[in-house]
Amino acid sequence: MIEGSLKDRILILDGAMGTMLRSGGPHGQEDSTDVLCLTAPQAVVSIHRRYLEAGADIIETNTCCANRLSLQSYSCSHPAAEINRAGAAIARSEADRQTALTPDRPRYVAGAVGPAAPALLSRLSLMAQRSLHAELHTAYVEQMTALAEGGVDILLIETSFDLTDTLAALRAAREAADRADREIGIMVAATLAEHTGRMPSGHDVTELIEAATFARPLAIGLNCSSGPVSLLPALRRLAAASPYPIIAYPNAGLPGPDGNYPCTPRLFAGEMLEMADEGLLNIAGGCCGTTPEHIAMLAAGMQSRIRRPVFSHKSKAHII
Repeated sequence: MIEGSLKDRILILDGAMGTMLRSGGPHGQEDSTDVLCLTAPQAVVSIHRRYLEAGADIIETNTCCANRLSLQSYSCSHPAAEINRAGAAIARSEADRQTALTPDRPRYVAGAVGPAAPALLSRLSLMAQRSLHAELHTAYVEQMTALAEGGVDILLIETSFDLTDTLAALRAAREAADRADREIGIMVAATLAEHTGRMPSGHDVTELIEAATFARPLAIGLNCSSGPVSLLPALRRLAAASPYPIIAYPNAGLPGPDGNYPCTPRLFAGEMLEMADEGLLNIAGGCCGTTPEHIAMLAAGMQSRIRRPVFSHKSKAHII
């Protein structure tokens, strides 16, 4: 179980999938890279394998936008459940393959679940929010049930920008995990607005803790945004308040006009290692613009770092 691995060290999450696929030739030119789980599975396999060989303990499925609401915007004809099942099965096979090579170091699969609601969700009327919440819940249950059926160890709700959307995803995750015939962990990671250090909806990241408690999360944290340095103030607040393990996987900066990301593997790893040296991390990886080279350098540096201790709310006794 992943809880055992979390007790031992800082775990390494993989890096970007979408930007890797888009830079990888004609397969990456489709509007929705998630559908490549069906139409070009070998392209997805190759990226998973490269991240595992770079040192990742956890790989994410290629399913971030594979909910029915997001797929509709791409006019995708493939059912959401089919894409998620396939994405989970691909990642499961590669994680198991790597575990067989190093049985003392198991690899895990996180089912990637990105936001489905529009960015202006927080401005909707209460009645409109309730209606959308029900639609979101249905879409998320469909996606996460398929991910569980495909064999994921974790349901990772990522790039959360609004607590209404996030709550719908967390309720669906708890429902899908409870229905599964095995233990499935739940993680959630928020993204930040560049100039405020808050979620785009205006919520502070510490509000994510209270919102997620009912779902019994395995980890809470931050991802995407404009790079490691931009996450640091919010990550400190979150780590000081959270009884749960902390996960962080930022972008390699923001892309320039040429589409390239400015944060090199060395710079990215160095900034992430500073977070670890402050005792802020339990799981570390990369988001948009990161590559297997970023993750290899990150994994090498994290070997000598001490994981963040985790406490319970009530007793302050170590729980992990």
